[in-house]
Amino acid sequence: MGSLMSSSYSPPYTLTPTILRAVSEISEAIGRLSVLSDTRLTPRLRRENRIRTIQASLTIENNTLTLYRWRPLFAYLPVETVIHERQEDYYRVLPEADNLAEATPFVEFILQALLDTIRGAVFTDQVSDQVARLIQALAAGEMGSSTLMNALGLSHRPTFRKNYLTPALEGGWIERTQPDSPRSPTQRYRLTDKAGRWLREQGK
Repeated sequence: MGSLMSSSYSPPYTLTPTILRAVSEISEAIGRLSVLSDTRLTPRLRRENRIRTIQASLTIENNTLTLYRWRPLFAYLPVETVIHERQEDYYRVLPEADNLAEATPFVEFILQALLDTIRGAVFTDQVSDQVARLIQALAAGEMGSSTLMNALGLSHRPTFRKNYLTPALEGGWIERTQPDSPRSPTQRYRLTDKAGRWLREQGK
């Protein structure tokens, strides 16, 4: 009976394109973080992130994530902090998942928070002058690539993509408004929470 139940069990979520994309990007980011962790995650950064994680854990329904049991490096990443900063979305997806009788919206939310946390650790303090200019330009609101180039005073698209757009996307500083259709003619870009925190730290 037990084997029959196990073979027919279906997880209470749907594998959407958003979930598959997030899992793929998380796997890639974990690989990069594992390589860099010994040199990039200094003792001070590890301690600060751990403190932020503990503080945030106490404010999210008295729960804490146990990802470190899967990968020890997660003990030093402030996943709960990122979730805490998105409490509005957190409490929005919970009833949404209840209404659907499946956890898909919540899984998508958690995976995105996890991805942003890992990216933040990999690219901490690595803001080039070009990316900094792009972040400051997008502080005015989301823009399409042509509008963004004009705001930056650029006319050469390959340079824009190589030195500005791609590093900002890979660093988790900006995100596409249509992540599942990266080549959409109506694609626009906006700042991530990480970029917002950087701007506040810079006093912009």
